[in-house]
Amino acid sequence: MDPIDENSAMPDAAAAGHAAPDVGTRTPPPSRGRAQNVGTPSLKPRSLTAASGERFDAWPTSRDERECNDVVHGDVSMPPAVHAVLDTPPVQRLRNLLQLGCASYAYPCATHKRLEHSLGVMELARCAAEGIRGKQPELGVAERDVLCLQFTGLCHDLGHGPFSHCFETFSKAAYKAERESPELYEERNRRFKEEYGVEMPPLPKEYEHENTSLMMVDFALACIGLEIDWDNLDEPLKQIGDGIDRELFGVRTGKDTYDPLTSRDWIFVKECISGGPLDVPDAPVAQTAWVGREPEKEFLYDVVSNRHNGMDVDKMDYFSSE
Repeated sequence: MDPIDENSAMPDAAAAGHAAPDVGTRTPPPSRGRAQNVGTPSLKPRSLTAASGERFDAWPTSRDERECNDVVHGDVSMPPAVHAVLDTPPVQRLRNLLQLGCASYAYPCATHKRLEHSLGVMELARCAAEGIRGKQPELGVAERDVLCLQFTGLCHDLGHGPFSHCFETFSKAAYKAERESPELYEERNRRFKEEYGVEMPPLPKEYEHENTSLMMVDFALACIGLEIDWDNLDEPLKQIGDGIDRELFGVRTGKDTYDPLTSRDWIFVKECISGGPLDVPDAPVAQTAWVGREPEKEFLYDVVSNRHNGMDVDKMDYFSSE
């Protein structure tokens, strides 16, 4: 997988079973590689047929855990579902995003990247969840909860732009410039529509990387042929293209058996990132309260992003590494 330069644009966010009616019909983004690029080249796929007649190849995740050697956290072990997502372009682009923005120009050693931080948060989230699960079993923290919090740690900063928080300052300046001198951007907008077939989306008045992270989570899932299905929250993710088999994407329970993650699980991941209920206007489920987890497990939402006092594993990784 080719690295993405610090100064390159962020990829556009995009949407990404046993029974044919449950299989989606949308085509995954053309920039996505086929399933051989998501860590499962030696395993055989099964063929799925959508209601439209379109056929998809769905691979199982790898049978093996992967380890990385982190200078702060030591050996970090990743289950197969995690490294399937880790290998997608939205996550890999973090390799070239500087964690501390422009600080390296004044402090040449301040060059660590967003991916290092995200892997650290993922590992601390696992440790926190496993600690609660082991010491307070009455709280009912399940293995799928631990896996979801690992995904939250891995994906919570996907929305950062080049030079991290410095990009937010640039976005505000660009928003102001576009409003004051729209004629300067007419040629750019024309070329964008010519290239992609849609109008250039307007810049938000207040850019928040958490909101972009939510879109990038959808894009990462699309890269492995999956999508959240708001109409079937407690079923496995919707299969929308070639990629990881939705029935084999989740908690591994045996050599070739899995407890698949559901759409509700991934809504939980996105709620943990956003710090509140999601704003999905066309969803059939009202988002006035948490959808991903029941009230008895609301404490899990504060592991990666603590709404009450800001003390969470995201900050703890800062203290450990910076």
